[in-house]
Amino acid sequence: MMPTAMQRYAIAATICIATSMVSTARAGQEHFELDPVHTRIMFRVEHLGLSYSIGTLSGANGTLDFDPSDWRDAKLDVSIPLERLDMGNDAWKNKVLSDAFLDSAKQPVAHFVASSVVPVDKTHAKVTGTLSLRGQDSTVVLDVTMNALKRSLYTKFRKTAGFSATTTLHRKELGMDAFPDAVGDDVAIDIEAEASARAAKPDESATNAGPPQESH
Repeated sequence: MMPTAMQRYAIAATICIATSMVSTARAGQEHFELDPVHTRIMFRVEHLGLSYSIGTLSGANGTLDFDPSDWRDAKLDVSIPLERLDMGNDAWKNKVLSDAFLDSAKQPVAHFVASSVVPVDKTHAKVTGTLSLRGQDSTVVLDVTMNALKRSLYTKFRKTAGFSATTTLHRKELGMDAFPDAVGDDVAIDIEAEASARAAKPDESATNAGPPQESH
């Protein structure tokens, strides 16, 4: 039985409303770029049962697309140059970059791509993604906190989001099984990151310009 004209109208209206709702939901998503200066990854792992060795990685770059009011469709893609490793000692750095651990010769840049984001509340989420390291892929889950989302004189009034994230990796699962009696398996990860929204287009700058910057 063919739908009546009224039924066809109702179906078309329903489709239009649904499409409008989806477009509205996606309209709030913005493009952010990671700030390599204010993004740092710290890891710590047990050394001989005596203390924890601490290292940091800087220079990460990447993109974040998300709607602060709804994280579910967020997209995150980050690259981490392993050469930026800091262990506080060149010999120790070279050892960690060797094939016994990070194997930077095989893969100089680690890569993380988020595959799902599950909001916990307005400022917390669990971010699951794929970490590519040492030429192999592993699933990693990050506990993420959004610390703030604001504009600042020091970011040239670009909207900037600040995040903290934590996770624990197991180095043997990542193919790093050397020196089991000297180096622990659990590797605690702490991440501090900032990402700024794309610069305004020329026609937007005049409309959204903030107060004049001070010289300092």
